[in-house]
Amino acid sequence: SSYRGFPQAITFHEDRLWFAGTPSQPDGIWGSRTGRYFNFDLGDAKDDFALDLDAAVGVTNQIRHLVSNRDLQVFASQSEFFIPSFTDRPITPANAKISAQTPFGTGFARPQSLDGATLFVQATGTAVREYVFSDAQNSYTGGMVSLLSSHLIKQPIQLAVVKGSLSRPGAYGFYLMNDGTIGVYHSMRQEKKAGWMRWTTTGKFHSVCAVEEDLF
Repeated sequence: SSYRGFPQAITFHEDRLWFAGTPSQPDGIWGSRTGRYFNFDLGDAKDDFALDLDAAVGVTNQIRHLVSNRDLQVFASQSEFFIPSFTDRPITPANAKISAQTPFGTGFARPQSLDGATLFVQATGTAVREYVFSDAQNSYTGGMVSLLSSHLIKQPIQLAVVKGSLSRPGAYGFYLMNDGTIGVYHSMRQEKKAGWMRWTTTGKFHSVCAVEEDLF
């Protein structure tokens, strides 16, 4: 509401509409009823009823982004979480659980899935990390992918991804920096190849977005 504020994190996941991160409840997460995206009635907690969760981990975390991927991934100001999905049943009020994973914190550029991982900007604005599930550790990790090109990362404010190209293999992430340049991240995970380059232009870039294989 206009009194309590509006959510800054929104996504669809498992046929529910999810909200998170209002000013009055910065670590709150709400999931709609299954298939009824504007119905948030908790009711008697049947499997298809709405969910009301709290990512309380001892510190005040402002949830900034929700990403529907292998699980429902939650990116907050001080750490990263996820709500596990199940192979044989959906998320319900009875089994929903928020699990804390990495302690880096996420900036305001919206994370996006790219080449099997979710790329996110660390809250400091000086590093790009990939949020990917490790079967060996049975948890998500947040390895830095910009370590050797940290001079290109200057407070990213937007991210657009192209997941495939007709002319070149691999996937691309285009980060718009606050100085008007674009840092391009190229990944071929199966080949264990990745790299960065910088795009500049006369003047400054103001915005970037991708529609399938087209970049604008």
